[in-house]
Amino acid sequence: MIRTLAATATIAVLTATAASAGGAGPAAPDPVVVAPAAPAAAAVGAFDGAYVGLSYGIVRGDGEETIAGTFGRPLEDGDAFGGIAGYNVQRGNFVFGGELRVLAFDGYEEALAGIPLGSIDRVTDVRGRAGYVFGDVMLYGAAGWSWATFDNVAAGTEADLDGYNLGLGVEYNINENFFVGLDYTARTLDGEAGVSSFEFDTNTATISAGFRF
Repeated sequence: MIRTLAATATIAVLTATAASAGGAGPAAPDPVVVAPAAPAAAAVGAFDGAYVGLSYGIVRGDGEETIAGTFGRPLEDGDAFGGIAGYNVQRGNFVFGGELRVLAFDGYEEALAGIPLGSIDRVTDVRGRAGYVFGDVMLYGAAGWSWATFDNVAAGTEADLDGYNLGLGVEYNINENFFVGLDYTARTLDGEAGVSSFEFDTNTATISAGFRF
């Protein structure tokens, strides 16, 4: 009888233990791994389309004339102001386009004791641009061709000048239509008038404000 009671008690304890283990509830699910969000890409079309604008800055450079020898034609720094018009095509972060710019110069002249000897009064640039966009900012490089006229007051002649231009710049979109920018452009221009030939380095640094259509 005692053995029977002991066996019964043992079975009861084991049954209670098993029931307690079975009521522990379901196993915790595996943790969910969330991948970090990819950085936001530049808005396609932010720099796309036609635009116009106004520019203001400084012009500086130097020149030389060759006539039975070469001598300098130094030009004083002057003001530069004018307009730009162009068209961009944007593909993702890359921007390609063309631009026309006309700048008038004030004070970009050669003088001796206050007497003007020659001047360049304006320049016209046609150039292609290629840029890369970071959000609302575009960094770009530019290259093209320029035309200008040197008024050789001392000899009473004019020399038509032309040559290549190279530039670097940055633009910032204030909103979807308005933008501001900084640009530096270097030019090497040459030409002839009579028996003289001329070469001028004409460089501009400008700020711009414009409107995109």
